[in-house]
Amino acid sequence: MSSEKLGSDPYGRTLSAWTCARSHDAKGAVAPCGNLGVSLCSKCHQVKYCSKQCQNAHWKRHKKTCSSSYASNEWTPAFERERRPAAWMTGGSAYELPVSFGKAGNYLWGNMPAFDALNVPMNEGPAIKNQDIALCFAASGDLRNVVKTINGLPSDYSGKCTLVVNDFHPLVAVRNTILLCILLSPSEPSAETVAEVVLHALYSSRLTLAQDGLLQSWINYADDAERGRPGNHMGQMIFSSHCRLEWAYPPEVGALLTSIRAADYPTFIAEADRRRIMLAPERIDYRERYYTSLRPRHRVGFAHFRETGVLLPFGQPIDSYCNSNRLLYSEDAEWLLKDNANPAAAWSPLEVEAMRQKLNLPDEDYIGSLFFHIKEQLAEFARRARRFNLVVILSAVDLRVLPQLLDAAGMKDLRFDRVETSNVMDTLGPSTIISTWGPRLNPRSPHSALLMYSMNWAFHVSGGMVESQWPRALLRTMTELGCFLGFHPGMRLTKEPPISLLASNLGAFFDTRAPFRRYLHLNRVARASRSAGVKERKVPRILPSRLGVEIKEFDSPRITITLEQFYFTGHILFPTWHERFIEFEVGEVPIVDVVVSSFVPSSTILWPAVILLVGYGLQRMGWLSYIPFIRLNRFLFNFAPAMPAQKVIPGSLVPTVPSAIASYETTSKNTEPSGKVEVATFAHGCFWGTQEVFDKYFGAARGVKTTVGYTGGEEKFKNPTYRQVCSGTTGFAEACKVEYDPTLVGYAELVEFFYRTHDPTTPNRQGNDRGTQYRSAIFTHSPEQTEIARKVTEEVQEKHFTPKGLKIVSAIDDAGTWYDAETYHQKYLEENPDGYHCSTHVLHW
Repeated sequence: MSSEKLGSDPYGRTLSAWTCARSHDAKGAVAPCGNLGVSLCSKCHQVKYCSKQCQNAHWKRHKKTCSSSYASNEWTPAFERERRPAAWMTGGSAYELPVSFGKAGNYLWGNMPAFDALNVPMNEGPAIKNQDIALCFAASGDLRNVVKTINGLPSDYSGKCTLVVNDFHPLVAVRNTILLCILLSPSEPSAETVAEVVLHALYSSRLTLAQDGLLQSWINYADDAERGRPGNHMGQMIFSSHCRLEWAYPPEVGALLTSIRAADYPTFIAEADRRRIMLAPERIDYRERYYTSLRPRHRVGFAHFRETGVLLPFGQPIDSYCNSNRLLYSEDAEWLLKDNANPAAAWSPLEVEAMRQKLNLPDEDYIGSLFFHIKEQLAEFARRARRFNLVVILSAVDLRVLPQLLDAAGMKDLRFDRVETSNVMDTLGPSTIISTWGPRLNPRSPHSALLMYSMNWAFHVSGGMVESQWPRALLRTMTELGCFLGFHPGMRLTKEPPISLLASNLGAFFDTRAPFRRYLHLNRVARASRSAGVKERKVPRILPSRLGVEIKEFDSPRITITLEQFYFTGHILFPTWHERFIEFEVGEVPIVDVVVSSFVPSSTILWPAVILLVGYGLQRMGWLSYIPFIRLNRFLFNFAPAMPAQKVIPGSLVPTVPSAIASYETTSKNTEPSGKVEVATFAHGCFWGTQEVFDKYFGAARGVKTTVGYTGGEEKFKNPTYRQVCSGTTGFAEACKVEYDPTLVGYAELVEFFYRTHDPTTPNRQGNDRGTQYRSAIFTHSPEQTEIARKVTEEVQEKHFTPKGLKIVSAIDDAGTWYDAETYHQKYLEENPDGYHCSTHVLHW
């Protein structure tokens, strides 16, 4: 396919340096200058011009951004100017309804920097040059980690590299397929050219006519390449004697590819929806929270990218970008990302800064430096992939069933030198990942490793959050951060540091080692590791254990980077600072570690009681003072459990509101089943936990049977899959159908139990699970059920939530069509006790 006009400048040429920023002539007509820029704008240092004439002609258009209020050192966010609490502090409606500001679950750009899963210098070393290797990206997201890893191989690598790239999300699978075809095909133009096309396909909302034509041709080719059983989507691309691409996808991926191919909508409609989300007025506090910590001209650049949607060096003309990027929109022209999506979070800001210095770019344009860094990474990947002996296998299944898929495809003996699982441990739990993928590591290589990281572990363990410290410790942490930033006690400040700057970065100086270790114990990681034949690496060899430290300083209790590096990592990347990385290798866990972990209570709130009891006993025996144990208890656990510790114990509940009490008193005396069966349907977050709590309390002993499935969705979606429901676009909720004998269990009792075992005050969210599929709802099957549900809701509101100033938002809707969930979801936590548990699925009163 022709390379004509596939580049990024107004004439379709690739950008090796900045072209002149003039996009219109003095009369306002589109007339981009094709010359290279040689002189910077003296005011903003963000655009270049080839001559004074071009600068004068462009000034009318450039003036707005050059003189942007964001560029002022005195700029303050709107919530400070208006002297009101910020929405991100008060948890306003914009916070509670994230689905209104982008598609839930569509993290197409990623939110952690790309990393090299091999790190050859610290592992295989030069010996890898001739070795065959197998790499598995079991939850790949986009291709950034694949790109970084291949680029980490020696440039003269001569072994065979087998890549398995899997992601559960159909749109991610489609994107990866098309973009790999473009990058791998030797018939395409130069690596530099295709790198710019793929960069825009990844991150720009609009493409040039030529770029869109190339993208559309590969979409058509991949859609036509289907060769599989009816309903499945299978294909193969043989690019050369040493490079091929294969895929085996479920039907919904093929259907999505076909719908993307057929999509036809005006660019202005798609662009309007993107702006509705990315520039929503009610989300200004969240945008400006990020801008607050940025340098003035960086603020201007990020705001400009959000405004235009095209990833280019600042000031580059964008008039030629006139076609919607179909890989970022639905077939109905809906923008598919959330409003906090940021390509800067997907690439190491320190590497971006190194690229800026290498190319001698102005430090005022971070977005421009990001453009050239991503382009260089993609171009290098294309160059290597076209000459390496490379086999790429693509799939789109739950990573727990990917090993069975590989076995069925004749790869039962395939063992991997690296398995990278992203942060799936946040949803499935680390033990599930270990049990599934530990046995697939290459036992013949001492360097093979299973890689995981967690972004949300701190929410699930006592003392995991920096805010859980006692006030004195929290003050010490804040003082340490302030001193690091240059604010010393007693200093006279002309302007107070932004509260968001301090609040967002406290975690950088919080020691997460001990609470993360407790999190691993609570999840029985030692036991799962021993069963899987792997062990945790005490000294990491791939990645440091947390952001802000070098790998050789992996055990540091706080960040070790410089203040300049902190700006890029802490402000550009904007992490939570609770992120933790962990590696496992082939080996045997000592039995003593398994035994010790087995004695960890299921809830860490028990540990303070244990310590206090031991201290009390020793004090009674006169051996030492009781006081140190109180201090130790406070230091270790802060008396701040991560979640309510009370569990649902069969037979332990007595209803607390009048309707449920009357229902319970009517049925609890009956022990003989009547044979009559009625149905109740509830949705309150992840249906694994919903089913588990109903089974634990009611169960077969009280004549109750549960099934999980989907209901409450749009009628046009017939028999939806878990994947479709998780996309947040079908309207279906994850729900639990409860079949019960009304002589043994009253409906009012079930409704109250529903309220007791989740948080009914958060719209479209339970714990970390967000989206309409996780909404709180009661689906009634008769007018009588509707009346009872409303009455119990009023009573629960009055007794349990009005005194706290909270309001129940649970919907009470007529039950619609019900679809059973896939078999592996039924009784999931009964079959997988170490699986993901939503933090709200406990007994709240």
